[in-house]
Amino acid sequence: MNVKSYYTMNKSIIVVGLSAASMAFITKMRSFDQSSSIIAFSAEKDFPYNRCFLADFLTGKSDLSNIELKPQDFFEKNNIVVHLNSRVDRIDSKQQQIFVGHKSYNYDNLFLGIGTRPLIPESLKNCKADGLFTFHTLQDMQSILKFIKNRQPRAAVVIGAGLNGIEAASSLYSQGIPVALIEAQDSILPGQIDQKSGYWVENIVRRHGVMIIKNHKVIEVCHKNGLVHGVRLETHSKVRCDMVIIAAGSQLNSELLDHTDIQLQNGSIIVNENMQTSVPNILAGGDICVVPDIISKQLTRSTTWPDAMLQGLCAATTLSLNPRKYPGLIGLRNSHFFGKDFYACGVTNGQFDYLRQACLQTDDALNVLFTQNEILKGFILIGDISSLSELKNIYLSK
Repeated sequence: MNVKSYYTMNKSIIVVGLSAASMAFITKMRSFDQSSSIIAFSAEKDFPYNRCFLADFLTGKSDLSNIELKPQDFFEKNNIVVHLNSRVDRIDSKQQQIFVGHKSYNYDNLFLGIGTRPLIPESLKNCKADGLFTFHTLQDMQSILKFIKNRQPRAAVVIGAGLNGIEAASSLYSQGIPVALIEAQDSILPGQIDQKSGYWVENIVRRHGVMIIKNHKVIEVCHKNGLVHGVRLETHSKVRCDMVIIAAGSQLNSELLDHTDIQLQNGSIIVNENMQTSVPNILAGGDICVVPDIISKQLTRSTTWPDAMLQGLCAATTLSLNPRKYPGLIGLRNSHFFGKDFYACGVTNGQFDYLRQACLQTDDALNVLFTQNEILKGFILIGDISSLSELKNIYLSK
């Protein structure tokens, strides 16, 4: 790409999706280019917001003004056209067009921040009932709050005990709603932490009165007259509740990339250090991408908010005279649930035969290091996170 020519002509830039990576891309673009046309499309009805604070929004710790990424007049002031509630149906990468309904839009550069959507178990896909929710968007939180206010549920079930499910259970607990947490695997937070650490987290969750059911799949949401009244497990036993939240993971919005020349790995977009796809004038960032891990250099799903912001920024500078190369994924995940801060970095799920060292384990805090040949391969900090900065520096220095 002739980067210098970018300043000698008006570019038409289209952004699909309006989460972290896209907003970082747009903001950085306008910091050095005020003349190019920027049109953004979002399938959601709300202006961009910080998904990291959705649980806080549900519990009342944050309101809408706290989680908005930009004031709504930011877009008007910066001459950015935003189409909300507008789903892009197709991309023609050869003709450089996108299609929304019956309309088509031409672009010179396209940025994809299309992310993920909730994964709904096959057995539950056709279920429609009042009291059944996902835990993924601001609209989800608003619907849950409205239901709690109007129906005053007496018991809830959360399907899935990953970070999303744990946060959902914690949020409902803070609302005074008894919760049962159901996980198909034999440990909670699978994929995030090793089984021993999972047992420790289970004790914290149970201490707050949450029922944990492991090694069980939900095969049916039971409802009558359109109202949820329980879930049925594969053993055919029933857990009674009048509210269900599905937090069983996420799936990539990669169907939009069908019939394009964009190279994928298991549905994720492969990008280079400039955040360019295999079609150079199409850039991407956020959950939809696989990027090199900063340590192992292996292509890894990018799922953290700070990393998505960095990717969007780097992608924008690719269209400037001073491109900034993306350094790689650090892989630091964080959350907050049941009054505990949670951080995990590197390989922490017991996948490899690393030495596990519990350097701190009390009723209220857990610090675990994973090492190989005295090299730090990963760490888990829950409750006491005072060593976060030091451990992160050691991890990155190897």
